[in-house]
Amino acid sequence: MEKLNLNFFYQLGAQLNPITNFIPTENNRIDIWLASGRAESFLIALMTNKSFAPLTVCRPAGTQLLNAISGVKKWMNETPPEKWKEKQWAADQTFKMVVDKAKEFETILGAELQTLGTYVVSQKGIYSIAGLVNFTEYMLPDSIRLKMGQDVINEIRQSGMCLAFDVPTASAFHILRATEIILHEYYISVCKPEKNNRLDNWGAYIAALAKSTDPNVKETVAILQQIKNNDRNLIMHPERTLTPDDAFILFEVTKGAIMAMSVKLVNPIEISPKLDAKNVDINPTFTWPTVAGSDIAYELVVAEELGNPDKFAIIDYSATTITNFLISPQSLKYSTKYWWRVRTVNKQVVNNNWTTSFFTTKAQPPTTETTL
Repeated sequence: MEKLNLNFFYQLGAQLNPITNFIPTENNRIDIWLASGRAESFLIALMTNKSFAPLTVCRPAGTQLLNAISGVKKWMNETPPEKWKEKQWAADQTFKMVVDKAKEFETILGAELQTLGTYVVSQKGIYSIAGLVNFTEYMLPDSIRLKMGQDVINEIRQSGMCLAFDVPTASAFHILRATEIILHEYYISVCKPEKNNRLDNWGAYIAALAKSTDPNVKETVAILQQIKNNDRNLIMHPERTLTPDDAFILFEVTKGAIMAMSVKLVNPIEISPKLDAKNVDINPTFTWPTVAGSDIAYELVVAEELGNPDKFAIIDYSATTITNFLISPQSLKYSTKYWWRVRTVNKQVVNNNWTTSFFTTKAQPPTTETTL
């Protein structure tokens, strides 16, 4: 699934339509040439961008239009400027070809666009469609989200995407999968069993957690019991089909359960600077535990904003075999929030499970003036 840039088609039409309105004469050759040049880049993008792969019928006409534009450019380059407005039958045919091919392409493109499966999906509560599709995990606070493994994040993203596109039962399935993964980690953190083996079902986890005297755990157990009784047992088996409203309600309830459980979780590994560290020096040393194995190396990213790909990356350091990294002077700014993450890599495997954290650098110290 790829996002379609509708504004591109608006811009393409805005550049293409003026060409179709010309009646070629020796007096408007420059205007046709300029208009063709403006449309050419949009045509090339349409013909080469994989996002527009479903458009197949208009491609031959698009190629013919590009060839016609090339003919106009060639004529303008080879003809002295003083002859641009001379009456020439061959030149008239060259410019007329561009106008005719633009009309043909515009007609075919318009007809094919009407056949595309383009739909509008409604916003889900306060969640935008773009947010659900691309950044569902950001519905959670940083302090909670950064404790989660990539497996949990993947399930949350799949749930958000299904919720966005009105596939409610699938959305519920994935958000419950995410909740189950967190539930196991929560059980280990609260109950501290001798073995970390997974229990048979939600009932076993809830029974073990219910023995805790912590009032916060008891509140969380009540939420989990509600999810188990009302949703989990039915949804994880083909006994219930949810409506979009049902899925949205479950999405919110499980979000609350995940947040309540994550409070008890710790960061996956000990790293420095620690999560949400304050007053960090602008030349910090980043450290993380050693991972056993041959050919192990590490990839470190430090940035003001992490995305896909990383935006504003200050450091993107790959294939270091050390577990500490001193940032070079003057790389970071004072009073600025930075994200950083690290993962293991080797010649055979890239471990995509990043360990991610963030910190804020200290304020700039006051300058002292020297009086002579």
